[in-house]
Amino acid sequence: MRAFVALCVPEGAKGTAREFQDRWRSAWGRSGVSWTRPEEFHLTLRFLGDAVEPRVAEAIGRRLLEFESRPSLPCRLEGPLGFPSLRRPTILALDVSGPPDLLALADQLDAALHGLGLERRDKPFRPHLTLGRVRDRRLATPEPPSFGAPVPFTVARIALFRSELSPAGSRYEELAAAEFSG
Repeated sequence: MRAFVALCVPEGAKGTAREFQDRWRSAWGRSGVSWTRPEEFHLTLRFLGDAVEPRVAEAIGRRLLEFESRPSLPCRLEGPLGFPSLRRPTILALDVSGPPDLLALADQLDAALHGLGLERRDKPFRPHLTLGRVRDRRLATPEPPSFGAPVPFTVARIALFRSELSPAGSRYEELAAAEFSG
């Protein structure tokens, strides 16, 4: 199965991200971008690939329980971000900042997954919330709308998700989760 581990974003932050996404969608003014459904917003800690076996998914779910003793993480939505850049993006996102513990969590998860035989991630962790994927790179890239002041939110849940791709966009199913204690 196709799977990833992510931090769950609370509804208030999802609402702010949705409002910004709506304004950015208007700036594009045409097709060519596959927009993420707001209920699917999350902070991916680690994409696991397309061939995760059910027994490995079960083991990952058990490993997530090790994170229950962690305190909640204060984070902030910072503003528009594009990968590889805002000038020629393939991914439209909101930048997310957090304490050093956020980066440490990504490293700890990577070590826990490596212990299950999964390869370590090949790119540095960059916290972001994906708003859309540019499907037609020939389109001119509009300037993103103004974001305003950073928006604080708290992350208190980590989860393993199955991702199913379809022409209507990705659908995610939560397979296992752990709540942070603080």
